[in-house]
Amino acid sequence: MNRLRLMKRRCLLLFLLPLILLAACDDGALQRLQLEELERMNRADSLMTNDSLALDLAEWFDDHGTPNEQMRAYYILGRTYADLGEAPQAIEAYNDAADRADTTDADCDYYTLCRVYSQMAVVFYQQNLFNDNLRCLDLSITYAYKANDTIAALNSYGQKTDVFDQLDYPDSVIATCQKLISQPAIYNDFMAMMCNAYIKKGNLNEARRCLDIYERQSGYFDSLGNIEKGREAYYNIKGKYFFAKEQLDSAEYYFRKEFREGHEYIFQEMSARFLSLLYQRKGLCDSTSKYALYSYEMNDSSFYQTSSRTVARIQAMYDYSRHQRIAQQEKERADSERMRLWLLLAVIAVSSIVITIIIHRIRRSRKEVYAAYNAKIIELEKVQTDVLRLRSNEAELNSLIHEKESQMKQLNKEMSFLRKNSYKSGDETEFRLSSSPVYQELQKKANQGIVLTDSDWSQLSRLVIELLPDFHQFILSEQFRLGINEYRTLILLRLHIKPKPISYLLGCTPQNITKIGKVTLQKLFNVDGTCSDLSNLILKMH
Repeated sequence: MNRLRLMKRRCLLLFLLPLILLAACDDGALQRLQLEELERMNRADSLMTNDSLALDLAEWFDDHGTPNEQMRAYYILGRTYADLGEAPQAIEAYNDAADRADTTDADCDYYTLCRVYSQMAVVFYQQNLFNDNLRCLDLSITYAYKANDTIAALNSYGQKTDVFDQLDYPDSVIATCQKLISQPAIYNDFMAMMCNAYIKKGNLNEARRCLDIYERQSGYFDSLGNIEKGREAYYNIKGKYFFAKEQLDSAEYYFRKEFREGHEYIFQEMSARFLSLLYQRKGLCDSTSKYALYSYEMNDSSFYQTSSRTVARIQAMYDYSRHQRIAQQEKERADSERMRLWLLLAVIAVSSIVITIIIHRIRRSRKEVYAAYNAKIIELEKVQTDVLRLRSNEAELNSLIHEKESQMKQLNKEMSFLRKNSYKSGDETEFRLSSSPVYQELQKKANQGIVLTDSDWSQLSRLVIELLPDFHQFILSEQFRLGINEYRTLILLRLHIKPKPISYLLGCTPQNITKIGKVTLQKLFNVDGTCSDLSNLILKMH
């Protein structure tokens, strides 16, 4: 009887344990993971169609999240509706996202708020609501600068040129393009649009100047003067320039070239219309009629496409109530799925606790060895930093370098002994590398183009000494005599950083990195090649 009672108590405990863990874990971890996954899909430009999940997350964060989390959730909901072609719901979600932002808070996520207004502007543009589009673009620019995101601000400025062109405001097109081309990060992509605006205003001298700059500096033209595929609309602009100059033969050449090689209805229709006007001036009635008919047919096709898009927008508004009913049904279904997921998480939590206990015991047994090993890492990092600095003055400090290198060899021997009692497999090394806070901070600074400080380099060197000792010992070999920038470039390449972000991290130009990679490849492997070849070779090393 006593054994039976004991078994009943144990069964009751096993039954209640998942419920206890479920209550303990209900802190929003699942919702935040789901939101991060949707944001990852958005950044990857994946098609987002799971509106029920996005709606559930927006409603959950409304009650539990911070203002920044609420804004992010509604922003993702708006992006989902936009991908589904449901413009009214997308605008409503974007407005909800902007309303959730707390711009009085020092921690306000201006980066996301900028993108909320930028995406809302896209929807308004698709609906031909140009005044609303301009209002959103202005707000996007404001918050982009507050987020120190100059590229996003310039992109929003670039979108305004299309709107001004649609509204036939050539002065505004010119003013906006001049601001854009004055920025070092922007090439001459807007020169062609500015040229078109000058043609509309009749300022042909400025139009000629823009044409020359675009053809000379954009890099889109081959040696024969042909523009790369996908940009053939430029021929229409150049044809209009010659048409305005009354150079009809040159205008005919470029209109025909666009008509023959281009693919966009609007520019082909425009070229056909100008060819009709050109042949009318030349008195060629047959050609005038031919291209007038082309223009009519293309304009009719363009009107059909526009009408189809209008019908689709009306259909999206018509389906709004149906969507709400479906969303409610999906919400109920999601609640059921969520309950099953919580039960699964409870089982995972129990397994995690057991694994954590085992890992804790293993780590405790390694604690003393790791402490000694870490102390050697710090000492070795200091010595190797001294060696790199002394190598810059090798002629005068040769004896001191020899002394430091002897210390390095001794430290490496001691670390090799300690390392035998430590970890690690290749897969474990890459896992610990990618999960290291130092590595994650490096990735963030590489994406933002921030120059690394001496403190950053000190932490990176320690990370490489700890996780990639053989690689580190190889590149510090006395026979190579690497300089400080060569050494740092090799570390960044081994940490999977691309050459262009490396130039930002080192505070130099991409051309310098290319040169460093070529020289270092010759030093280490005695072969000629590019920075990419060097990266491939060192990534094969363990």
